[in-house]
Amino acid sequence: MAEKFAVKKEEGKSFIDLESLGYTKLLGTGKISKALVVKVPAFSKSAAEKIKDAGGQVLEEKQETGA
Repeated sequence: MAEKFAVKKEEGKSFIDLESLGYTKLLGTGKISKALVVKVPAFSKSAAEKIKDAGGQVLEEKQETGA
């Protein structure tokens, strides 16, 4: 079965709704090299920093968590 993954382009940035894909928290492992706009219920501080440093943003559904 193919995995369903929808990415929309908005204002030159890729928009990803992780919540609609079943994800509840974004962690900060790995590297980000493109500007992303990410919608997710919870995220780590390091994940938000990496996304912002790459020119993107996290759309806050709830709140930032430690780690």
